[in-house]
Amino acid sequence: GSITKIFTATAVMKLVEEGAVDLDAQLTDYMEVRIERPELSSRPVTIRHLLSHTSGMPDLRYFHPELIASPELPFRIPPQIVPAGMHYRYSNTGFMILGEMVSRRSGKPMDQFMREEIFEPLEMRQTKTSQLTGASGVATTIEDLSHFAMMYLNHGKYGGKTILSEETVNRMLTQPVYYPPAEFQEYCGLGWRVKRGPKGVVTFFHIGGADYIAAWLQLFPRYRMAILYL
Repeated sequence: GSITKIFTATAVMKLVEEGAVDLDAQLTDYMEVRIERPELSSRPVTIRHLLSHTSGMPDLRYFHPELIASPELPFRIPPQIVPAGMHYRYSNTGFMILGEMVSRRSGKPMDQFMREEIFEPLEMRQTKTSQLTGASGVATTIEDLSHFAMMYLNHGKYGGKTILSEETVNRMLTQPVYYPPAEFQEYCGLGWRVKRGPKGVVTFFHIGGADYIAAWLQLFPRYRMAILYL
């Protein structure tokens, strides 16, 4: 299920590190897909907006508009309902678009890119992809998922290999839009859901569920500990 989104976010951030993607570039710089609506006076939708669920597209679990065909995408997308960067609203479609972008910017099918850049370096030998999109399709095991958790707890490193830089991991856990000052804050960073306290990040996590499966991955960096279930 949606645990896949964290792998997609990791893939995007690898492309950011390689210089193939800019977080603040407009989506239209990479694909002929325009989400922003002039009638909403929306700024252009960026990669950061898509990763943080702030593109302005609705959550299709609760809102059912007429979907729009886009010639560059193999699926239809919903119309934007609020300006980009103003409001968090969970979007499977946004991560499906990111999955398409990963394939185009890397020059490889998304499952190949994930296998070569994430699964193999993390020794996730039992992890498979089936009907992979940026929003769902990764099928993994407790052991494999624990390797992924270890990498994030070790600031992007696993088994002597650097998957992401420490700076990139920290960027994924920062607030993407303005939040009023508070002792404790909860928000969506770049892919991860984050809870922050006076001393920094307390925990970050993601959940998934679809077709009779459920998944949870939650990390506690201060204690170098993770809790996960499938």
